[in-house]
Amino acid sequence: MVGVVQQRLAASLREQRQLPTASLCVQRMRVLPFCDDYLFMFATREAALLGRVQIERTCAWLGLALSPTKCVWEPTQVIDHLGLRVDTRRGLFLVPPDKEKRLREMARAIVASSLPQRRLVPARFLAAFVGLAQSVYLAVPTAKLYLRELHDVLSTRMSWSSKVRLTKQAIRDLRWWATLSEHGLGRAIWRSAASAVLHSDASGFAWGGVLDGTALAHGLWTKAERENHITTLELVAVLRNLTAFLPRLAGKRVHLHEDNMAVCYVLRELTTRSRVMMKYLRELWSLMQQSEIEFAKVDYIKSALNPADAPSRERSWDEWRICSALFDRLDLSHGPYTVDRFASQHTALCPRYNSKWADPAADGLVSAFSNDWRGETNWIHPPIEALDQVALNLRLHPCRATVIAPLWPAYSWFRELRECADEMEVLSAADSLADPAFLLKWGVRGPGGWSLVAFHFR
Repeated sequence: MVGVVQQRLAASLREQRQLPTASLCVQRMRVLPFCDDYLFMFATREAALLGRVQIERTCAWLGLALSPTKCVWEPTQVIDHLGLRVDTRRGLFLVPPDKEKRLREMARAIVASSLPQRRLVPARFLAAFVGLAQSVYLAVPTAKLYLRELHDVLSTRMSWSSKVRLTKQAIRDLRWWATLSEHGLGRAIWRSAASAVLHSDASGFAWGGVLDGTALAHGLWTKAERENHITTLELVAVLRNLTAFLPRLAGKRVHLHEDNMAVCYVLRELTTRSRVMMKYLRELWSLMQQSEIEFAKVDYIKSALNPADAPSRERSWDEWRICSALFDRLDLSHGPYTVDRFASQHTALCPRYNSKWADPAADGLVSAFSNDWRGETNWIHPPIEALDQVALNLRLHPCRATVIAPLWPAYSWFRELRECADEMEVLSAADSLADPAFLLKWGVRGPGGWSLVAFHFR
């Protein structure tokens, strides 16, 4: 039927050559058809007036009777259509006040009736509310997020005449609907462009992210987290990346690239049947609301083209830390240490630390070498490839520090550190000094069996 109307409308225009301006108008017409409800949109009031003439003539030609009371022929920028309010002045889809009031009252009534009945409510009553709430999805972006648990509750019904028991999460979601007007409702009709581009990925061992093509984020999964399905890990990776880049993403519209189609769908629809994923989805949405972050787009990208694939598979040997007993002893005799120069959110032994990965908790700039080490008592346990630069930095900029390194006298960095250090202390084998709790939690092998040495600089 929609196609017939549009074809007849075009044919009518060709026949009525006496109104060229109307023809121009209809070429710019946008139509939102639904059964017997049509919404016609125009760029200007003048175009709408010309379009009105053509629409009336076309409907008459088709033999369609128009209701004089239901049709709105006067051009307007605010109109209710299919149960929603379309406001082109503000550029928003909104919930009409009467429908918003009904939603609030029904949500309050369901909660109130459930409390004296051990959270039992009639299935039909709950289903009526869910249907009404579902209808405002276009104006309430989070509608599906706060309806998922209610759908799960309804799925437990024995029949439509039976009662269902509300879960605690369902009651929390109903209370959200009961305060609907407090949540800044409205969805933008026209979306602004993204102001940040984020790539996210997860492997079975770690997660990674790339922001705007340059900044990198990375983190390990705990041994317990690795038990989750990879789709769950991919969703959690998005949450971890938003947290890692939070100072740079706050208040921005983000174009997210993700190589898991299921996660793309979940983030677009804000719902999933997985209770575990819903838990993380609620946490992610809460973070985005608090930080005023919005997804401008969520696009699927092939793994081979995803730059976040590399940091998500980072598995370097130095992702470990020494046991707390040794650190406490050295901290007492040569500290107190004020900053951990080569650390991550997992390995840091000091409240202040530098990390090569994006981390809002890291102190100062990401790179340890971009910070001035003077005026601090530095704990330096670097990866082996950084020891040459550590030795050079300590020679050029003397400061208080303890450097933990392998006992490898043949290397130039070892000779450099031994010459500059005030004291050299030989420790035990690295694998016996690795923090066992850390290795158990993160499920990593730890270092090799080489001996360690501590170079102390005063």
